Amino acid sequence: MKKKLSYIWILTIAAVAFIYGCNKEDILHNSQEKEDVALKMTVKNDVLVSGDSLSIVFDVEEDAVAGKDIEITLSVSNANGEDASQHFLGFIETVVFPRGEKSLTKNYSVSKLKMAKINVELGASCETNTITSEKIPLTITNNPSCNLNSFLLDGREAEINQEDRTVLVYMVYGADLTALEPVLEVSLDATYSPEGKQDFSSPVEYTITAQDGETKKGYTVSVKYAKNDKAVIESFILGNYPAVIDQANRVINVNVPTGTNAAELTGSLTVAYGATYEKVGDTYTVTAEDGVTTQEYSVNIVEKAVTPLMVFVEGGTFTMGAGGASMFEATISKDLFVSTLEITWGEYGNLLGEDRASVQGWRWKPAGPTIPMTCLSWFDACDFTNKLSIEHGLEPYYTISDVVTEATGRISSATVTINDPNGKGYRLPTEAEWEFIARGGNQSLGYIYPGGDVATELGWVQANATKVYNNWGEPHPGANFKANELGIYDMLGNVREWCWDWSGGEHPANPTTDPMGPEAGTDKVTRGGAYWTRPTDGEMELWERGKAFGVNPNHMSIGFRIVRNK
Repeated sequence: MKKKLSYIWILTIAAVAFIYGCNKEDILHNSQEKEDVALKMTVKNDVLVSGDSLSIVFDVEEDAVAGKDIEITLSVSNANGEDASQHFLGFIETVVFPRGEKSLTKNYSVSKLKMAKINVELGASCETNTITSEKIPLTITNNPSCNLNSFLLDGREAEINQEDRTVLVYMVYGADLTALEPVLEVSLDATYSPEGKQDFSSPVEYTITAQDGETKKGYTVSVKYAKNDKAVIESFILGNYPAVIDQANRVINVNVPTGTNAAELTGSLTVAYGATYEKVGDTYTVTAEDGVTTQEYSVNIVEKAVTPLMVFVEGGTFTMGAGGASMFEATISKDLFVSTLEITWGEYGNLLGEDRASVQGWRWKPAGPTIPMTCLSWFDACDFTNKLSIEHGLEPYYTISDVVTEATGRISSATVTINDPNGKGYRLPTEAEWEFIARGGNQSLGYIYPGGDVATELGWVQANATKVYNNWGEPHPGANFKANELGIYDMLGNVREWCWDWSGGEHPANPTTDPMGPEAGTDKVTRGGAYWTRPTDGEMELWERGKAFGVNPNHMSIGFRIVRNK
């Protein structure tokens, strides 16, 4: 047995030695190894465009393999016999055809340098072996491709007909075409003109020029209006009560005060661009601009204990601070619903509890539930908006965390963050929104104060406020004076109104969309002045920034009104 095992072991060692002692070509090809093999040079493409690859292939012509390393000298020359190898990136003059191989490929990238079309000759020579096709003519040129591959206009992809070189873009009907900047994709290294914004009210001619600077194509871009296929009610307000629209089920939920006769209220709505609607009973049928797409919405009246009166205010651009020392162009990008009155003591108590309202607003309890709620912290105002959102079936606009509550129920400290700037929940206005609304929005008549030029005709101020409960005066029920251009009351006097913004810092130097003030601070902005404010206090004019207060002031002159994104 021992002798048999030794014999097997010797055979194994011999087999391994044989395998490792053989050339791989002996095993794979059984080709004859010859030192004087003849080589043939070919190229894959004899017309090369800038950026292409020059592939040079050397093959053994007979059924053999190279018996030794073969050194080959390459050259590229122009019509004058001058070196032209600079047109190939990383060109190496000497290459080695390895022993035991039947084929060798070398690749060189063609330079992207702009140049005129050039004819060159690729040469290969060898001192020890023959090379057939040792000279190959090549043509090098810049990229002559000049196609328009894609065209985007205002995010809409065009239809491109390459045969007649026409481009067609469908835009939403009514879109402004006078100053649009398209995004073009053209052939590699090609250019196009004109560049930048163009007026597409009429066809625009584009010229695509290839990298070679000579080859060109012209494309004609035309725009047609596509009719809108959206049959959507975007907003709805019944009387002064904005609806919460359930788009998934096409239900218009309108929250009204308990006991309201909704049949006596008139509805007002906005629909998608170009759409129309018909009302039959409590059903609204919306037909899209295309005349085909329709949807039906039903109205659902829901009685609620707290439903502040609100009006619709369209967004717009105005000069914030106009009339004062610091001015800038501000754009309010969102359409809003805005409460026509400051939130009352009764509304606050009905939502958050009468005990909480009574303790915080105790000074004015004899005046009744219709006076503005005061003596509340900025956090209390945010808490009210969140609770009202939940009550009305809306996602809260804020997240309120790290809450510290006093025995009275008042929130003295918290962290408040915005969940979604485009959310539909109730919230406080920003300072810029407040001033835009106070000025009358897009209906502004340019008054000094909200709604007029005489302070005592517009709200309770020191000159006309009664002083029944306090020598300084006291808050009064709303809507006793003239409304501003939007139908909103008491933006002058009565009580100051909390805004979202932290106080401090200068107005922006440049036009700004939806400014929100500093990112942090210790005091919050109030606007509009109060019942004890005088015109000389510099707080009531539309451009005045108002007094700043700490977030928990327990102040009898501060209240709030609410807004909601459309």
